Amino acid sequence: SLEGVRQEAVVSTQSTGNFVDGSLVTEITAHARWVNAIDVNNNGLLVSVSEDTVVNLWDLKEFSLFHTFSIPNVQLCGVQFLQGSDDFAVSGYDMKDILIFKKGSK
Repeated sequence: SLEGVRQEAVVSTQSTGNFVDGSLVTEITAHARWVNAIDVNNNGLLVSVSEDTVVNLWDLKEFSLFHTFSIPNVQLCGVQFLQGSDDFAVSGYDMKDILIFKKGSK
């Protein structure tokens, strides 16, 4: 369950870098270019990928950045948590592989 996280929340992003949830707007400046994909899992984690080659993993319970890393020279275009897991898959434009990452401890 998402204890401590609003289960009815909808997370989206705008070109301004804002996450929008109904009446609440929290501005972040975690990516230098367009955010192309986001996903949220049942453990309160959100992962985002951007054209800036950066993958960000967020802890929604703490509203904090858990981990960030770059995949150099890849325009990231997709991300999704693996079912029932904190592990996630990342895809890039013109990339033949799908990369799988395991969430470690901070």
